[in-house]
Amino acid sequence: MTNLHAPSTTPAVASAAQNRWARFDRWWLLFFAVLFLVVALVLLAPKPYGDIWNFVKDGIIVTLKISIVSFFFILIVGVLGGMARVSHNRFLNLLSSLYVEVVRGIPVLVWLLWIWYALPQVRDSVGTAVASAMPPSVRPWPVDHVDALNPRLTWRAGFSGRDSARRG
Repeated sequence: MTNLHAPSTTPAVASAAQNRWARFDRWWLLFFAVLFLVVALVLLAPKPYGDIWNFVKDGIIVTLKISIVSFFFILIVGVLGGMARVSHNRFLNLLSSLYVEVVRGIPVLVWLLWIWYALPQVRDSVGTAVASAMPPSVRPWPVDHVDALNPRLTWRAGFSGRDSARRG
């Protein structure tokens, strides 16, 4: 007697269907759900979300432009550095080897922290020295207001609604 409630597929067919579902990356479901939600918000509530989408769209365009331009510049630098690394000229070889070992030897997080915290300090001190040496009629900024050129302070001041981030 046959079982009428048994599945009609053979174990091999069921196993293939399970393997296909196991290979499917379920994070794509989340991606498409969020994409659907964003599109629905932009279409159904255009006042705040349409404006937000315009800013995001502009940011994506700027990011792509910067990425393309920086790709071509780093391609040139990489080719020149690679040619210098295999060069028989001892100075070029030493210079490119030093650059490669320093850049690859320091983690990216350390570079980012240095650029964010230390580079503005160096720029401000050099900028103050340069501005102090210039005659007042040709100074690009007043010596007392060098911090106005600091992007971190400008960013914080913009979000805090104050004229200056240094004010309490």
